[in-house]
Amino acid sequence: MTILHHAALKNSLSKAQIIVKHLELQVPINERNAWVNFKTEGDQFTAVHFASYKGNTNLIKFLVSKGAKLSEENKFGLNGMHVSAQGDQAGSLVSLHFNFVSISSKSKASISTSRTGEAVHLCTGLVSRRQKLR
Repeated sequence: MTILHHAALKNSLSKAQIIVKHLELQVPINERNAWVNFKTEGDQFTAVHFASYKGNTNLIKFLVSKGAKLSEENKFGLNGMHVSAQGDQAGSLVSLHFNFVSISSKSKASISTSRTGEAVHLCTGLVSRRQKLR
């Protein structure tokens, strides 16, 4: 896990901005893009996955402005849209959808749970869970 992953996991846009600013001063642009999209060992999460799970739309927008790819998938075949739905984060779902991630993007997940599949199915689960809470 990089310090950028950690900043996203801790939901800190300000820390991510400081990290990327330092990176921009030290690293050529082609390496920066690779670093912003770097995947963790094991589950292969990007900083966008963590920001999506936390629902931090400003951090997602910032990462995209610095070259983050919204379509990157983790080990389970889940992109930011799927992870947003798993984290019950309607804000990041909307943000990702308006940034051209298909709400019907399919997960390549090999794990069998009720929380995998198309992002639209995960979103439906989010809506139904919220309605039950009312």
